[in-house]
Amino acid sequence: MHVGVPAGFLIPIILLSVLSTTVSEAEFLAWGWRLPFVFSIVLVAIGLFIRLKISETPAFSRMLAEEKSSTVPAVEALRDHGANVLYGIGAKIAESGLFNIYAVFAISYCVTRLGLPKQTILNGVLLGCALECITLPIFGALSDRFGRKPIYVAGMIFQALLAYPFFAFSIQAIPA
Repeated sequence: MHVGVPAGFLIPIILLSVLSTTVSEAEFLAWGWRLPFVFSIVLVAIGLFIRLKISETPAFSRMLAEEKSSTVPAVEALRDHGANVLYGIGAKIAESGLFNIYAVFAISYCVTRLGLPKQTILNGVLLGCALECITLPIFGALSDRFGRKPIYVAGMIFQALLAYPFFAFSIQAIPA
C-alpha cells in the first residue's frame, strides 16, 4: 500500500488553499507559488529519516552475508524477468499519468480554460487526495484477498469508464 503520493499532495494543496485566500494574485504569482515546494523539504527529510531507520529484509541480509549479490542486478532482472519488469513500468506509468491528470492538469485546466474558481478546484483535489489516502489501503487489502491482477484490472476498467464523463464534462463546461 502506497499512500505517499496523495498524502504528499495534501500538504501543498492545503498550503495553496490558505495562500489563495490570504494573499493577492500578484503576491501569489511573485512568491507564493514557491512555498509548497519549499515545505516539501520537510517531506523529503521525513522520508529520508524513515528510510535510514528501516532495516533490510531478512532475505536481503542473508544474501549479502552469503555474498550472492549480483554484479549487475538490472541486467539480471531484465534477463530473468523482462516481461514482468515491462508490465510493472507500464502499470506505474498508467497510474502516475492518471494521478497527474486529475491532480495537476485538472487544476490548471479548470481554472484557466473553464474559468472555475481556483479554491473550488483546490478543494476538489484536496478531497480527492484525502479520499485516496483512505481507499488505497482498502484496495490493498482487497488485492491481498482476491489477488493483485483482478483488483488492478478492475481499477483499469473503472478509469477507462471514468475517462469519458470526466472529459465530456470538461468539454461541456467550457463557456461559449
